[in-house]
Amino acid sequence: MAPLQAPFRDANWPIKIAIGAALVLFSWLLIPALMLAGYGVTVTRESAAGHTESLPEFNWVPNLITGGMLTLGSLVLSFVPLGLMGFGAFSVIMTLASAGALTPKAFMAAFATVGTLSLGAIALGAFLLFLVAIFAPALIMRFAVDGQIASLFNIPQAVSDILASPLDYLIIFLLPNILGFAFSAFCSVTFGVGALLTPVFAIISCIINARLMGDYYRLCLN
Repeated sequence: MAPLQAPFRDANWPIKIAIGAALVLFSWLLIPALMLAGYGVTVTRESAAGHTESLPEFNWVPNLITGGMLTLGSLVLSFVPLGLMGFGAFSVIMTLASAGALTPKAFMAAFATVGTLSLGAIALGAFLLFLVAIFAPALIMRFAVDGQIASLFNIPQAVSDILASPLDYLIIFLLPNILGFAFSAFCSVTFGVGALLTPVFAIISCIINARLMGDYYRLCLN
């Protein structure tokens, strides 16, 4: 239960949650999004070091932006193969579709091939997205602890970290989805009024997840 209480254990938690919610609200401006990602890295680092009685301050803005830039940048790079795959599949599909316009027989063959390629591309893309979602927390955790950029791409180390305590890692991986489902239910019960609290929920969920990853490192890997 301690990680779930993490956002509220700091003496100044209302102020810090309000700042975090503001960053979420204005994350479309990019700089707040980078600061938010950097703050999550800082929470994980502090938790891994055993500093769990308070929340980090939102000072040292350049450090927050740098940490967020590296974290989000690595995630963006992980989507490059998806983009290349999508572009290649689209090119092949358009070529086949053009060829299918020649004769009815060619059209049917091209239509069947295009359908197969489309489904295959969608399935492969979903699988790659799943892999990114699985490994991202472990990669970010290592980066938060050692500060090495290479840690954001060290898949073998991430696999080793996950296998150290797979059940605990699975719980941490699923928790944001569980919290999201609970918040959605809350919004439904309040007839959508609860949706106004989305930025607050987002920063609380971010802090809890970051704290859990820090605890995972400290208790299972250290």
